[in-house]
Amino acid sequence: MPIFDVHAHIGVWPFPIPACDIGDVRALMRRFDIGACAISSAKAIVYDMEEGNVETARAIADCEGALGYVVVNPNALERSCAELDRYYVQPKFVGAKIHPSYSRTATGSDAMRALVAEVAERGRPLLIHCGGESEVAAADRLAADFPRLRIILGHGGAGAWREGAQAAAARPNVYVEFCGSIAHRGKIAQAARIAGAEKVLFGSDLTLLDPGYMLGLVEDAALDQRETEMILWRNARNLFEEWMP
Repeated sequence: MPIFDVHAHIGVWPFPIPACDIGDVRALMRRFDIGACAISSAKAIVYDMEEGNVETARAIADCEGALGYVVVNPNALERSCAELDRYYVQPKFVGAKIHPSYSRTATGSDAMRALVAEVAERGRPLLIHCGGESEVAAADRLAADFPRLRIILGHGGAGAWREGAQAAAARPNVYVEFCGSIAHRGKIAQAARIAGAEKVLFGSDLTLLDPGYMLGLVEDAALDQRETEMILWRNARNLFEEWMP
C-alpha cells in the first residue's frame, strides 16, 4: 500500500539528526514505500523564510513524489503573502506551513489570525504546528472563523491529542496527524473512533524522525484495511489532489 506523508522536512535543525537533504528524503521514501510527501524547509521555519522556501522549491523539482509547503511567518505578513503568491503558481506546492513556536507568535494572536486569513483566501490547506491544549483550542477557533480553509493539526496537539481528535470531529475542515517523539499508546485507533478515520492523516516528521516509528503506531492501531488505507494514503490524496501534478 502506498503512503502519503503530510509532514516532512529538509534541512539542518538546531540539534543533531542523521538525515537532512533531499537525497535522504528519497532514500526514506524508497525504504518505506512513501509515494508522496509534503515537505517544508527547516531553514524557512527556524531562520530565513525566503531562503528556505527557495531550498524547498529546488529540492522538490526533480524528486518524484515530493511536494512542497510554503513556510509563512506571522511576523512578516506582507513577505509571507509574497511567498504564497510566488510559489502557488509553481508546480508541486500544495499548501502552507506555520510554526507558532519558532515564530514566537501564539496561535491565538491577532498576527496569526491576519496571516491565516491570507492563507485561507488562497484556498490551499494549512499545516500548523500544534502542541498542547491551548494551541488546539486556538486552531479550532481559526477553523471556525475560516470554514473553507482546511487545517491540518501538525502533531495532532501532541499531548493534547484527544482534544485534537475532538476538534477534527467537530469541524469538517480540521484534520489531524500524529508525528512526534512521544509515544501515546492507542492514539491512532482512538482518534479514528473519535473523529472518523477519514479525518486522520499520516505524518512522519521525516527527516527529523524515522517514518518506521509512525508506521508502527498505525500498524498497532489494528484498524481494518479500508481505514488503514484512508489514513496512509487516500485522505491526503483527496485533500491535496487539486494541486498535485
